[in-house]
This record gives sequence, C-alpha cells and structure tokens, in this order.
Amino acid sequence: MRKHHLVPRFYLARFADKGERLRVVNRETGERLIMRAKNAARQSGFYTIELEDGLPSEVVEDALSRLEADAARAMVRTFDEGGFPPTPEDREVLATFLALQLVRGSDHREAQNLIADYVAKIEYAGMTESRLRAMMREAGHDMTDEEVAEHVTFLRDTDGYRVEPTTSSHVQSMIEAAEDLFPIFLRRSWVLFEFDEPCLLTSDVPIAMYKSPEKGQQWLGVGLLNADEVWFPVDRQRLLILVQPPELEPFNSDVAERHLRHLPLAQAAGVNYLVAAQAHRWYFHHADDEPLAGQALPATGPRIQISGPGPKEIGSAFPR
Repeated sequence: MRKHHLVPRFYLARFADKGERLRVVNRETGERLIMRAKNAARQSGFYTIELEDGLPSEVVEDALSRLEADAARAMVRTFDEGGFPPTPEDREVLATFLALQLVRGSDHREAQNLIADYVAKIEYAGMTESRLRAMMREAGHDMTDEEVAEHVTFLRDTDGYRVEPTTSSHVQSMIEAAEDLFPIFLRRSWVLFEFDEPCLLTSDVPIAMYKSPEKGQQWLGVGLLNADEVWFPVDRQRLLILVQPPELEPFNSDVAERHLRHLPLAQAAGVNYLVAAQAHRWYFHHADDEPLAGQALPATGPRIQISGPGPKEIGSAFPR
C-alpha cells in the first residue's frame, strides 16, 4: 500500500536543508528526529478508498498530487519570484491548497471519528428491540428474536465498541469541508511578512488561528470564521497572514506595497509557539534552527471539548 503525505513534500522542503533534511519533533513526547522531507508526515493508505467492486483505489491521492503540483508552482511564482500579491488564478490555487491542508490530516479525521462515535452511541444507547427489528427490515434483513436481543444488548453497551466512518466517508467529508472553507480563505486580506533572518517552523497542521485575548470568549475556541488572523508559514523566513477584510482592502496592484511587511526577529517566538502549539502530532523545522528555544508547549488536550482554559496570551503578529 502506498504511503501518502499528509503534509506535501514540496512544502516541507521549504523548511529543510539542501539535502531536504529537516528536524521532526513529536508534539507530545518531545522526540526529535532528522528525516528527509519525502519521508516525513506520511501514512500508509491514508487516502486509499474502496470502489464499488471492493478494490482499493488511489484516485484521491492522485488528485491531491495534481493539486499539490499546482500549489507548488503557484507558491514559487507568488513567493519566490516576486509575484506577491498573487494573481487571481494563483490566489484561487493557494486558497484551495490552504483549505485542503486544514482538513486533510489525521487531526481532522480523528475529530470526525469522535463526533461519529459520540452521535451514534447517543442513538444506540436507547435502542429497543422493536426499533432495531424495524430498521433491519427496512434494510432488507430479517432477524430472529434471539439475534435482535443479542444485538440490542451489544449496542447498549457503548463502552464495548467504537464507531468509525470508512475512509471513503472521511474523504467525502474532507472534500466537502474544503469546498466550504475555500471562499473564506479567498475573501480574507492576504499580507506577507518577512523576518530579518530564517527562524520559522511549521507543523502537520500548518495553518494556525490567532484571536486576540482582549476580545474575550476564548472558551468558545478559535476557528477560521472567528480568528482575527490566520497564520501560514511560507518558509523559514516568511509568514503569510490572512486578516479579516476590514483590516485591508482587497488586493489590487495600486496597493500591493501595503501587503508586503517586515517583522522583527523578536516576534518569531510568538509565531513559532502558536504554530507548534496547534500542531496535532508533529512540528518541523530546519535542523540548524531552535525556533522554540526556552518555550514549553502546553500539554495536548482532547480533539473536542466543551470548555477549557484559554490559550497562552501572545501578541498579534500583525503590526498595528
């Protein structure tokens, strides 16, 4: 079975050395490895789906590879060849890439598993024999009284099993979520910041959400809709920030200089902290860098929670 990149190789290589080696750090245990970009953030068969004939298919992975190739070329034009702000075409390609990157990883899949398991067990815990029998008949299956009783006993013991969607269901959810997120990325104002020297890391969830602690209601959580800023490390030295539209007018060539900014090296610590703190399992950086020197990350929490403490208060990366 093929191994699939959850974070594209071309993107990880932007944080690696000339041999595409980079430091891979386990977010929870602190384990540190040196790994080539082509071997990092991979999982066997992560996007392999099952066709109607029961055979496995790599059609989703192949489609993602084509999208990644388009995104790689758009990133070179936009960030490496002086093309910022991006053309409308490249802006759409990059917005698609960002939307997919937010939902294609194991963090999104694990959250979907938790939701599916929780919702299903709410229904199954109150299952009755008459209801189960009716459900099975509707599906074209007849069951004996003994089979019905046995299945109801099993379903009510919600600690004895887990409910997980199929990979095909996860892929469908990923596609639908990315389609919903794409216009949100597209309509934000895009601002590119450059630091004095290479200093940034990235992660297996390379899109970080920032919300000012001054605005309160941190217990509600931070997502794409309510984040004041969305941070995407482009490479070791540059950070793309997507701000709410009122901050800056939409791009046009006459105001392009307003969207190219400089950040002092001192602000890199806060950026790296937030990106690493919001990683799911791994964060990545150049082997010669120590982007989190002296900073301890918070303990990892549950993927889904009703309430909890707010994040560490750090400053905005966007100069006011």
